[in-house]
Amino acid sequence: PRIIELVDARRIPSTPVMNIHLIKEYRKNREKAAYVAKQIVYASLEDIASSIHIDSTSNSVVVKITQSALREVGISLNELKEMVKLPNAKPKFTSKGSIITIIIKPGDPSALQKISEKVPSIHVKGVPGIRRALVTMDNGEWIIQTDGSNLAKVLKFPGVDPTRTTTNNIHEVASTLGIEAARNALISEIKNVLDEQGLDVDVRHIMLIADMMTSEGDVMQIGRHGISGGKASVLA
Repeated sequence: PRIIELVDARRIPSTPVMNIHLIKEYRKNREKAAYVAKQIVYASLEDIASSIHIDSTSNSVVVKITQSALREVGISLNELKEMVKLPNAKPKFTSKGSIITIIIKPGDPSALQKISEKVPSIHVKGVPGIRRALVTMDNGEWIIQTDGSNLAKVLKFPGVDPTRTTTNNIHEVASTLGIEAARNALISEIKNVLDEQGLDVDVRHIMLIADMMTSEGDVMQIGRHGISGGKASVLA
């Protein structure tokens, strides 16, 4: 299935994953690597809130968050205040015991419904697309393996080594690093799948396929919508 996915040049792999390598000071220390992993995982307001509801008496959206939920995702109250911003509505933060309440009242009461739909998806921390992150030991250094992929954003993340970080999403590689990087990624992905299955296929066959798929400057599939459907040639 993975080979079919690759030669079909599917936009999103069925299981997008990343191997994130870290810079020198993080890769030898598990705590530091775990800290980066925690910061990379995406969280929206909905993920950390214990309740979100519309208060029709005050015409506002009320969000309740516990202090422990904030600690769990590794952000402070001040960082949360920075992230919760909405056009035409000023959020008001109150703290009582271990519960933080955010009251978001729109300037225009008729916009309440629209704002209540936006509130749960407010980005609180992390990189969009990264659902989970696991710190593992690989060749004597700590690396982060993720469920989900977002190459462009992860490469800019503090602590990440951009020269060795990889994703299995070929289209992301093409749009972030260019078509030659996508060709190399195609070759290594197909070769890894065949090697795992114990199939000995000469790498030149794989290189030829990758060259054909990327020769136009974009990742094309081999099927009738791509190379096979194109003009007839000896290679096709």
